[in-house]
Amino acid sequence: FADPDTIASHHWRDPIYRPARTVSFALDYAIYGRNPAGYRLTNLLLHCIVGILVWRLFSRLLKRPGLAFFLAALFVAHPAQVDAVAWISSRGVSLSAVFGLLAILLALRDSEKLRTPTVACVCALSALAAFTYEAAFIVPALLFLAHAIERGRLPPKLAWRRLYAPLAAVGVVCFVIRSETLGEISSMDFWGDGAAPTLLTAVTTLGRYAKLLLLPVHLKNEYIYPLTLSPAAPPFPPLPLPSSLLLPSVVPLFSNVFLSCG
Repeated sequence: FADPDTIASHHWRDPIYRPARTVSFALDYAIYGRNPAGYRLTNLLLHCIVGILVWRLFSRLLKRPGLAFFLAALFVAHPAQVDAVAWISSRGVSLSAVFGLLAILLALRDSEKLRTPTVACVCALSALAAFTYEAAFIVPALLFLAHAIERGRLPPKLAWRRLYAPLAAVGVVCFVIRSETLGEISSMDFWGDGAAPTLLTAVTTLGRYAKLLLLPVHLKNEYIYPLTLSPAAPPFPPLPLPSSLLLPSVVPLFSNVFLSCG
């Protein structure tokens, strides 16, 4: 886990550190050899497991099994999820989701007592998620959101001390390990050659991804968007007319979700 030439790989722009994903490839290689069908089968199984975990999470938060099943089915069948299954190297997306969702569900199940074995398992799963796909560093934030939705208020002081403090420490350790292994701890650059363009581009990119959720067309295995250099740029790109007509039906759905949470 400390040798970048063994456990890391080089992306088209930056090196990436996803050792847990690499270990899963090694296990696949021990079983399937160089047969790509086996690797895709693993991706498919992971995607199905994620769908089940999403269903369990929504069932717990929304208290409406029918709506939870619909949202989980929509997640599994959404066209934007194709690359996570068909593209072998995208396994980190599904595998990190498995670890992250297990951590969230386990923490919610024991949220009243937060026993030491539970907290240790949650921290270990969170670390595995971060070592599988760097976007999973937000798992503690998602857990906080799920915790607040389920309780209808902020988590109690016990959770801050026994759960979120250890999770924050684990996140820092994982970040340091990743940075030291890749040798980037002192040479991290902004994608937009500055903090402001990078932040603006991140906001507009979220808007573009939201658009893909409503209108999943012209999908790609990787998206490259231009830099956003002005705060005057719209944070969400305009939707074409057919997708705009769907908004009146989408708003009540999200309203029902929030009302259920309340």
